[in-house]
This record gives sequence, structure tokens and C-alpha cells, in this order.
Amino acid sequence: MSIRVRNIRSRDSSRELAAKSTEPDSLRQEDEDDDIPYDEVMWNPYLYSLQQKAPRPRPVPCKPPVDDRPTHYGSEFHGGLSRVDASRLVEHSGSYLVRTSHTSPGDYSLSLNFEGQVKHFKLFYDVENGLHYVGEKRFDSMHDLVKDGLITYYVEAHAQSYIDQLPEEGLRYETIKKKRRPPTRPSVVETVHNEADDDIAYHEVGVVFRKQHRDSRKGASKFVDSPRAAPLHPRRMMHVPVIVDNPMMYEKSHCFKVTTFHGPNWCDFCRNFMWGWRQQGVKCSDCGYQCHKGCSSHTMKDCQPDRKRVKRLFGADLTTVTKAYGTRQPVVLEKCIAEIESRGLDDEGLYRVPGFADDVVSIKNAFDKDGLAVNLSSDRYPDINTMAGVLKQYLRELPIPLIPFESYHAFVDSMRLDTSAAQMYALKSALSRLSKPHYNTLRYLMEHLHRVAQHSDKNLMTSENLGVVFGPTIMRPGNPITAHGAALTEVPLQKKAVSFMIDYREFLFGE
Repeated sequence: MSIRVRNIRSRDSSRELAAKSTEPDSLRQEDEDDDIPYDEVMWNPYLYSLQQKAPRPRPVPCKPPVDDRPTHYGSEFHGGLSRVDASRLVEHSGSYLVRTSHTSPGDYSLSLNFEGQVKHFKLFYDVENGLHYVGEKRFDSMHDLVKDGLITYYVEAHAQSYIDQLPEEGLRYETIKKKRRPPTRPSVVETVHNEADDDIAYHEVGVVFRKQHRDSRKGASKFVDSPRAAPLHPRRMMHVPVIVDNPMMYEKSHCFKVTTFHGPNWCDFCRNFMWGWRQQGVKCSDCGYQCHKGCSSHTMKDCQPDRKRVKRLFGADLTTVTKAYGTRQPVVLEKCIAEIESRGLDDEGLYRVPGFADDVVSIKNAFDKDGLAVNLSSDRYPDINTMAGVLKQYLRELPIPLIPFESYHAFVDSMRLDTSAAQMYALKSALSRLSKPHYNTLRYLMEHLHRVAQHSDKNLMTSENLGVVFGPTIMRPGNPITAHGAALTEVPLQKKAVSFMIDYREFLFGE
């Protein structure tokens, strides 16, 4: 296997780096590296070369085998052996054995020789999952546990000062990456002709050019999708950029989980090898970004979720869903609201009357499985209350409520003020502190609920009634003990806050 390498700290060749067993002075940061475009910065092989030199596990077999040996240990188990005797047996670097602990009857110890120094560890075994462990990491076999330990000891012993600088190197790389990143294109760009006698205009929306044919006699317009590579001559065009909110640019933290990587893998943050035999680092479950555990706390909030990695819509983080699907609000809300507004605004008790529970579960599972392809037509689900039930269920299952935990008290306390004017300004201030995905979704929902309230003469759902339904649905305190108390004392304030957002949406959500 060949690995394309370019050193990110110096001009030394990869062969020279691999030949050095201690941290080379030439790996210090050089100002001239700022001239390297971020897309040319490649992986550093230094730690990989160190791992290749780490001692190999060498179990010391017990002859003859011990009769009462636990089934999860092999020939390396020596029974009741003292520390002195164990140290004498593990005479070579990488040698190890397992013995019964003298100081703690019923427990077991691992004796391991690393570069002439014998180390003793209390050994544990997870019976339920069949895993060995000494610290946080879990291993299928003693061989894997010892191999990972030897690699970790060796790399840390020969490159500790280098490892300590990895987060700093990663921050430097991310700075270069941010500087060199091409500017983000406007979400919408309109391109029209500046010649009065021309009857064609081009509109670029996303990545598709749309050609608008105007019939001057009928005053009609017809849009036809046109290949991107066929714009009009620049002399005959006038570009009018209209910047709108781009969900892909929302900030989102990575969702890291400890991962075992097979084969050589490099940290996406510091560009260095991820050493170890098992559980070498962490990987984002939403976008696949991988890095050292120590580097994970320094990463930017630039996760771009892959739709294939988003296993479900219900119960998924709102920011993750909007970024994965490229929408300003979750697709569940968009599709349910579209159905409700097309055929259910006049239904009495909308959002108050429950739908069929089996249909709600069926639609929920369909969203999780098919996403945008869900069929919510009246032929399949004639009861509009089912759509309303699905929408409310989605909001309830958000891991971070639509009004996040940290914003809860700002919204509730705004309703404690004496005058309506003070309440509205405090509420507007609380709204301004929401993240973009939560703000946009809340605004979208309130605009919909306003349209529902406009039909209250038929559906009997005024803004106050809608506040009763949606108050506890979209906001709740993070502390379960506080939440129980809020159920008794703060529900009226929740209801009032939602009612205010419905009635005064233009002021509260206006620029």
C-alpha cells in the first residue's frame, strides 16, 4: 500500500522522517509553510513510522498449564504468581503474562515488560460482552490489549513533546484551510438582461439555470430548465445577487464516537497518524470526520452531515437534519404543514383532536425510512388530525427542543414582565439568541399557526388554544426536577409565549 505524503511542518522528505525515532527538530513550525495551499497539505508519517517500531506482544506460556485457568485466558495464565516471579519471567520487551492477584484475592493482574521495565496492571473482564480491559478501552483478546498498550507506550515514550503539539498543529492547519477556502456562493443569484427588447432572462437558482420565455402578447412567463453551461454573453447580462439563508453554512458541532479503525488512518484535524491497535480515535457519526480524541475538543463547528449517515428523522438533532437535507426547516414539518394547509385548516379541533395512533406510527416509520419520498396524500391518510399528530410527535422527540434548554428561562421570564411592550421586547431579544436552524424553524411554525388561527371561526383554534397545545411541546427545561415543577407553575407562561409569537410574529421575527 502506498501512502502519498507531504510534511505539513517542514520540507524534510518522508523517508528522513521515518528514519528518526525521536521528535526531529525539523518538525518545528516554519513561516514559509503558510504559502502551502490547504488542499496540498498531506499526511505526516512520523507517528506511523514510530508505531512500526513498537515491541510486539510475546505471551509467556505456563508449563504445565494451570488447572483452574479461567476460560477467557490462554496459556499466558500462570495462576498464583508473585510480582517478583512474574518480573523474572517477562524478561524481554513485549513479554507478558496473566496471574492471580496476591493483594486482591479473586482478581487478576497483567505483568508486562516494556523496554526493560516491568509494569503491573489490575486486569478486568466484561463477562456479558466478552471484553478485556485495563482502562477505558475494551478488547476482544489479551493479545489486542497488550499490542495496543505497547504501541501507546512506545509512541508516547519517544514522541510525547510532539504529541503535545498536535492540537496546535491542527489549529494551524484549520486556519490555513479557512483562509484558502473559496468564498461561498450566494444561495440565490438572479441574472437578467439589461436590453429592453430581449425576451429571454436567465435565473440561477441553486445549481440550475432556468430560462424564462416571456410572451409579450399574453404577459405570461414560462420557466424551462436549461443546462448550467449555457448562460448568455456577459455583455448582455446584469447580475443581481440576492443573498438568502444557506442551511449548509449553519454551525454544527461534530458528534464524535470512539472508533476502532482498521488499517492506517490519519487525523483529519492535525494530519498525523492515529496510533494504537484498537479505538485509536473518534469519528463523527454524522459526517465521517475522524481525529485523535485529544484533537476532537479543538475542532471547528463545521460538521456537514451526510444524508446517508442520518439514520432517521425522528429523534435526530434539528441542525443535523436541516444541514443534511439542505432545508431551512425539517422536511417533516414542511410536508405535514403542506398537507394541513391544503386540506385541513377548517377542521374543527385541529391540533387538539388526536389522530389515529397506528397511522401516526406508520408515517413516523416511513419518514425514518424514506425521508422525502413519504406519501401523505389524502387517499392514503384521509384524517388530517393524523398529520397534525405526526408534526407534534416530531417536535416532542427532538433531543434539543425547538426552544433549546438554555433559552427556556429567557422565554418564560419574558412573560413575567409587567407590560405587553416589555414582554414583546424581551421575547424578541430571546429569539435573537437562537441558532439559525432553531430560529428559522420556529418562525416557519409560527407563521403556519397564524394561518391556522385565522380560520378559528371554523376550527375553533385561536392563538391562545394553540399556545396551550404547543407551549409544552416546543419548550421544556433541561432539569427533570425543574420540568416537573414547570408542569404546575410555568405552563401558563409557556402558553402565553407561544400565543405572543403567533399574534405578533411580524414584529418578533422581523429584521
